[in-house]
Amino acid sequence: MIFSSRHFIALGQAVEAGSKYGVGHNYQVEIYVADSPQEGAWRERVDAVLRRIDHAHLGLDQSLGFVPTTSALARWLAEELLRAGFKGLVGVRLECGDGLVTTYLVHPLDDKLAELDVFVSG
Repeated sequence: MIFSSRHFIALGQAVEAGSKYGVGHNYQVEIYVADSPQEGAWRERVDAVLRRIDHAHLGLDQSLGFVPTTSALARWLAEELLRAGFKGLVGVRLECGDGLVTTYLVHPLDDKLAELDVFVSG
């Protein structure tokens, strides 16, 4: 799945401090599941979460309360999917167009998250 968003470089950065629109990215999201859930059920939950940030300015349209780095967004996506009742979630992998990849794995017993960061130079 792909979504696009933009944000200011720093949390709370005023429009006058930089680009009027901030910086934009296209993200590739992969969702890992433990079982073979019915696609319609998990797809609805994923789409509902992604609609909140797709084509949004993450500092103006959707204030997330953190600097939207690839790592922070991957964690937010995993947490939001768990809050939405996504059963069987194993992990979320988020890749930004600049080659940065972050994966959050979900512990199967307590839903705690573990982060794996990979930078792919190209």
